[in-house]
Amino acid sequence: MKKCIYLFVLLLTMCSCENFGVFEEDSIVKSTTQPYVLCFLSPQDTVIQVTVKMTTPTVGEGSGTSNQYISNARVILRNEQNQEVILQWNEQLKKYISSKNFFKIEAHKQYRLLVTTPKGDSVSASCIIPSTIDSNTVSVTRATFNLENPMASLPYYLRWKDIGNEKNYYAAFGLNYETDTLEHKTYLTGVDAQRTISDDNIQNGIIEYPIVGGIYPYKRLEKSHTGNFMFYICQTDEHYYRYHKEFSQINDLSSSEPMKLYSNMIGGYGVFAGYNGVMLRADKWYE
Repeated sequence: MKKCIYLFVLLLTMCSCENFGVFEEDSIVKSTTQPYVLCFLSPQDTVIQVTVKMTTPTVGEGSGTSNQYISNARVILRNEQNQEVILQWNEQLKKYISSKNFFKIEAHKQYRLLVTTPKGDSVSASCIIPSTIDSNTVSVTRATFNLENPMASLPYYLRWKDIGNEKNYYAAFGLNYETDTLEHKTYLTGVDAQRTISDDNIQNGIIEYPIVGGIYPYKRLEKSHTGNFMFYICQTDEHYYRYHKEFSQINDLSSSEPMKLYSNMIGGYGVFAGYNGVMLRADKWYE
């Protein structure tokens, strides 16, 4: 279970920030260098990760150069009791990391992120971790297998009950988890891009969402292969929702003009946001 949680955090981080092929800060209108900070915080995290970079101008002097990671910043995470942890630079990940054992990440609690660069730039933001979806209301079903077209991509439908009397935001995505017991290899790949969802116009308080990208639950070809699909439904805060929603819209635009992306950072760019996730497993083989 611990391994699955770690994989969840790793893949969610990839889906959330750097798996789109282009860093989000490249979509921000800017004429001077500014700190860029990115962190998504959750009770499911086993490792807290923070990206700190210095953006480069879109136009003017210095434009066209690569955004630079900052490896010697001071990065502090603080809870409501003013307990804090100083995150340490990890050269392999190019991130500041820390175990969450220093204090718990809990729903309905507020956390504050403070970053100071060697040049004296100060960046800060706060977020409140949302509540989690009631796992008893969550289900996943799949489309009927078509014998005439066994390689057809079949959607899975995620359903859950919306939390009433409040505005809610969600994110959903799927992973393909497969193990080859003969070669002792494990494969973990995404089956759909992360989608952000709001509860606007939800009927009867039930949300249904299809996961379709690249899912081929055809008959098992090798008995040595085991595995399943893992689907994640996360309740997110508004910062998380707006950041990813605007980024997906920018990606959908054909224009190459620079555009401003949502940020809740004071003194820089980026986002500090919270989420709380539930995992479901579904069979991937039609025997």
